[in-house]
Formats: sequence, C-alpha cells, structure tokens
Amino acid sequence: MGTASIVLFASHDVAALSATLHGIWDTARQPYELIVLASCCDEDVAGYLMRQYRRGRITSFGFDVAGGCGRHCGLDHGFHFASGQYLVRAHDDLQFQPGWLERAIDVMEATPKMGCLGLVACAQKRKPGRPPKPRFEPVPCELVDTTCFVTRHDLFERHESELLGSRPADSCLYQERLKELGFALAYLPGLVKRIEVVPQPLVRMGAEIEGELPYHGPASGAVQRINQIYELGEDVLLTCMACGNNELEVVAAKVEFCREHGLPVGFTYTLCCRQCGELQHEEDLQFRCPE
Repeated sequence: MGTASIVLFASHDVAALSATLHGIWDTARQPYELIVLASCCDEDVAGYLMRQYRRGRITSFGFDVAGGCGRHCGLDHGFHFASGQYLVRAHDDLQFQPGWLERAIDVMEATPKMGCLGLVACAQKRKPGRPPKPRFEPVPCELVDTTCFVTRHDLFERHESELLGSRPADSCLYQERLKELGFALAYLPGLVKRIEVVPQPLVRMGAEIEGELPYHGPASGAVQRINQIYELGEDVLLTCMACGNNELEVVAAKVEFCREHGLPVGFTYTLCCRQCGELQHEEDLQFRCPE
C-alpha cells in the first residue's frame, strides 16, 4: 500500500489544532507523514508545533499566512515538503472516522484513473423528498470540496510544473486539468466531516491541554517513558515575557511527578533570556492521573 503525506492547514487556535492532530493520530493507521502549515503564528501555536516535532509526532511544520483559503486549496505551499505517493489535504475543523485514511488510499489504488477523491461533501441545496440513503462507495462528481481530499503526488507535481508559478489568485485549476487528462473526480462519504470550532481560552505557555493527555500507567506496573524535548544549554525559539526577545536558553529541567502515585508525568524547564537574563518556566506535561 502506498504511503501518504497529510498536509494539514491550521487557521484556528492551539486547541483546535491539538484536537485535529489527536484526531489524525487516533484514526489513521496507514503509513503517513504529517506536515502542518499554520496561518496563525502566535507563541502558543509555535510552541505546540515545536514540541510535537521534537517528539516525532509531526514530520515538519511551517507558517503559511495565506492559509490555503478560498477556492484555491493552497496545497502548492506544502507538497514540496511531502514525499508520500499520495497527498492528503486537510483542515483543522474536521472530525475523522477510524480507518479513514486507509479506506481512501484503498480507493485510489483500486482506481488508477481516480485523480482526486474528496472526503467532505460539497455544500449544496438539498433536493426535495426523502434524503438519499447513505453510500459508502465513491460518488462521481464534477467538483471536489478542497477542505479535505486525496490526490496523487505525481499528478499534482506535474500540474505545478505546467503552471510555472502562474495561477489565478482565487481559483484552482487542478481539478479541471485532471478531467482534461481523463482522470475522475469523486466524493467518498462517511469518513470525514466538518465540525464547528469554538475558540478556547489560551493555554499556558508550553502546557498541553490536560483533557487530551494520556493517563499514566498503574503505580505497580512499568513506569511510562517521558521524553525530555529540550536539552540543557539548548537555545529555543520562545518569547521572553520580560523583554520580548525570541531566543531563550534551557538552564534546568525538573521532572514532575503525579502527586497521588509518585509517577513521572513530564518536565518543567527553566529558561533564561540571553538578552535580559530573566528566568521563566515552561511546563511540559505528558501524562495525567486517571483518578
């Protein structure tokens, strides 16, 4: 089975980004790499992405002010970093069903002339009468919703080479070109759906959203492994709360323990600003207590 590169466009806050990443990690078993392009480059999003990258949970990340919004999907901003045979475009307001990626790749591999497979239904007026019965097979269509779709890396790369950087700002010619080349467009229902994103209060710098952390193991069992993502003496790109400098040095790393069971659940780092010398702390919790 071919490998996939998921390019996730993030335009909401760190809570929505975290929820979407967890949704992908929990539901995708197909071999894949995960690339994040965030249009919001505030400290919380940047810090969160850096931690996930250091832990190996995302392959790479960057900041894309354009965000891949509008009719043009923006995938050209991220496919250069992708190495998978298939490209998956996604957004951070989606909910994924278990096995969604495997099912989509199966359809692409079983249908060599499938050029673009949409995973989110296009918005359209509902026809009068009974709603159609749910279908779980690809439905041919004239237009694929660009919120979430799968396509072939070589086809998209060929298209980008033909454009040579020239494109309308508010449209995407890729789907029209696929049809000209004899490739099909289809929508595969039942795998991905849009959800409403409710803005959440900003989390503390460096802290994970507690409700999404895994539980630590039993006190009598094997001790789970916590990952030290910052090394002593390392320079990290975080903002000094005193002077606004963006380069801090890691001067200490303290292991944090569950108060109830005494098991390690993460680290607290002490950071020193190279410009003003002010110290500040960043908490990196990786587990929570099940009680």
